[in-house]
Order: sequence, then structure tokens, then C-alpha cells
Amino acid sequence: LPGHQPPHRLTHSKFKRATKFRNQKYLLESGIEEDQIGDIEEAAFNIIRLREVPTMSKVHNIMRDLPKYCATPTGRKHILDITKEVEPLLPILEQFADPDQQIPLSRAEIDVKWKSRYKEPITRNLKKAAAEHDRQRESETPIGLLDAALKKLKHPQMDLTAISANDYEKARTLTVKIQNRAKVLEKSLYTQKRKARKLTARE
Repeated sequence: LPGHQPPHRLTHSKFKRATKFRNQKYLLESGIEEDQIGDIEEAAFNIIRLREVPTMSKVHNIMRDLPKYCATPTGRKHILDITKEVEPLLPILEQFADPDQQIPLSRAEIDVKWKSRYKEPITRNLKKAAAEHDRQRESETPIGLLDAALKKLKHPQMDLTAISANDYEKARTLTVKIQNRAKVLEKSLYTQKRKARKLTARE
């Protein structure tokens, strides 16, 4: 049947350019599970296939921002919802101009019909993911960043026995840098606390 292979499969290279989804550090920091990557990729294909998302920037800009949208659990959920709500193929009968006479639609006609059906869920979920990213960015406070850093250090995958022997020195260097940075922050916080007390005492 025409359209049996969804045309968005031809755009795989565009998603591959979003290299963060192949970056283990990004996946760990964002909390993205390996088994979610395929669904995120499918959502990306659906967005590319739609070509235009109302009131949002061009698709190549959306692909550039996709890793940001997936960096939080809520934003990632909205992107994954695209895959849940969108089918790559139309129902068989809808791929025919006249099902009784078995007259199939052209690939272009099928694509237009597919876009009409799935434009709403793709747009809705993508906008929710973008809004969550904007909200998260605005709420990044020092306390929030410290809390996030602590959670990453206590992450279940922070298993030092999994580090290869070749990376021992690098891991030690990083832990020393973390300790030093923590000391600087603690000293700065102590200074700010003393200043606040003096100001309070003067009032």
C-alpha cells in the first residue's frame, strides 16, 4: 500500500544530530532511561513529519531544543505522550480513496490525512514540554540547584565499582573538585549568613 512505510523514517539523520541522546552523561544527568530513547526518537520523527507546529519555531529548532524538553521528568512525559497518542500509519481503510473499489490514496494524500489527524496531539504535547522547560528554567534557584546536585550524587547509578580502572584517576580528580567547590560554597554561605546577622542586629 502507498504510505505503508511512514515517510518520517527518511529523516532519521536529523534526529541523529541531536547527539545528546547518544551521550551517556546527558542521559544520566537527565534521568533518561535507555528504553525511553526509542520512544523519544519516535516522537521526534512524528514532529519532523508534521513539518510545521503552530505558533512554534521551525522544526530544526525544535529538534535542537528537544534534549532540553526531555531533561525534566514532566517535560519528558509530554514528549513520550506524543508517541503514545500518535500512530505511524493510518488505519488501512483510511488509506483508500474508495475502499470498496480498492483505490488507494497516494503517499502525499496519506501524509496530508495523517497530519490532519495527529496535528493536535503533537502540538499539544510539544507545547506542554516547551512550557515545562521555560517554567523549570525560571525556577532554577541556588537551593534548587544544590538539591539537584545532591540528588545526582546520590543517584542509584553512582556506583563507583562500575568505574573502569582506566578512569580511576579521572574519577578521583572529579571528586576532589566537587569537594573543593562544596567548601567554597559553604564558606560563601557562612559569610552571607554572618552579614545577614549583623544587618539584623543593627535594626
